[in-house]
Amino acid sequence: MAAACIVLNGPSCSGKSSIAAALQERWPRPLQSTGIDTFLASQSERFFAIDGTLTDGISWVPTTVDGMPAYDIVPGELGLGMIRASHSFWSSCVEAGLDQVIDDVWVIPEQPTGLERALSRATVLWVGVHCPLPIIVQREQDRGDRPVGAARGHYRLTHSFRDYDVTVDTSSATPDACAALIVDRFRERFPAWP
Repeated sequence: MAAACIVLNGPSCSGKSSIAAALQERWPRPLQSTGIDTFLASQSERFFAIDGTLTDGISWVPTTVDGMPAYDIVPGELGLGMIRASHSFWSSCVEAGLDQVIDDVWVIPEQPTGLERALSRATVLWVGVHCPLPIIVQREQDRGDRPVGAARGHYRLTHSFRDYDVTVDTSSATPDACAALIVDRFRERFPAWP
């Protein structure tokens, strides 16, 4: 059987990284955990613009959502290249036989469609990670590692691009409970999987 891949998609601060860590504990084989933040963290400050200007990397453009300050996340040419490079990396991991969990935040349609192509040879479970916006906003403020309002800006987009095999809500379930459900669904969907 092909390498296993669990794709966690949801807004920033929805609890994906905590679920990924819980999945690593529950998974019966080695499980690599990476995500779009892995690639963003490797970029220099010049890759980003948070002042509303557009850059070739990733721009946070101020907007309002439901009358509240927010940011649209706009990838420029280098940002799109980084997204494609992340897909190539994850595809290479599939070819190498690595089971992996991918922690992603979809803000443009090319992200899930490109990822689907990249993982075409993997055994994939698509997971939507949900959490109410007020909780996400509070988590974003508590973390302090991103512009406050970024999650509000993409909250309405993240789950609009494709259907999921399973969804979880981190406001009503612990990361471990979410991971247990995901592993169960994976085994149900792929009964031949070890």
